[in-house]
Amino acid sequence: MGAENTKLTLTFHRKMRLNILSIVKENW
Repeated sequence: MGAENTKLTLTFHRKMRLNILSIVKENW
């Protein structure tokens, strides 16, 4: 349960980071 939760959090943060990077690239 805990391991799955951390895995989900890691993937979520990774997606968020990718989204932020794409937004920044579009704004430049």
